[in-house]
Amino acid sequence: LGCQALRQFTVEIDYDAERVRFHAPGSYRTPAGAVVVKMRLEAGRPAIPGTLEVAGGPPIAAHFILDSGSNHAVTLLPGLAERENLPRPGQRALDDPAMGVAGLSPAILVSGQSLRIGELAIGKPLVRIRQAGRSGEGLIGGEILK
Repeated sequence: LGCQALRQFTVEIDYDAERVRFHAPGSYRTPAGAVVVKMRLEAGRPAIPGTLEVAGGPPIAAHFILDSGSNHAVTLLPGLAERENLPRPGQRALDDPAMGVAGLSPAILVSGQSLRIGELAIGKPLVRIRQAGRSGEGLIGGEILK
C-alpha cells in the first residue's frame, strides 16, 4: 500500500479473509474490543510505536515500520540492534539469512519475551536481527499483523 492510500483512507487489512478494505475518512467504525494504535508516516511508510522486551536488558522502545510483505514477526535493524547490544551476551541465536530484492540479507533469530503495541501485548515474538542493510529501528511483519 502506498502512502497516498494511507493518507486518504482508513485501511482495514483482514489477513484471514485475504481482503483489504478502504474506508472514506470518518466512515470507519472501530469494532468492539479492537485495539487502536496511532500510526505515522516515516519517509512515506507506516510506522507505529512499540516496546520490545528481550531477556537480559531493559525494554526497548522503538518505532516499527509496518511491513505487510514480511513473513517475520519482528525485525530489528542494525542501528537499533547495536545501540541495544543485541544479541545479548550468551543469548542463543540462530543464523537466518534471507534473499530479498537487494540480495542476501544476513540476520540472526532470537527469542523475545514480549512486544507491546499500545494496549496489545504479544508474548514470545521471534525477533530477527539484521546484520546489514537499511536504516531505521525495526519492522513488524505478517506474523504480528495477522
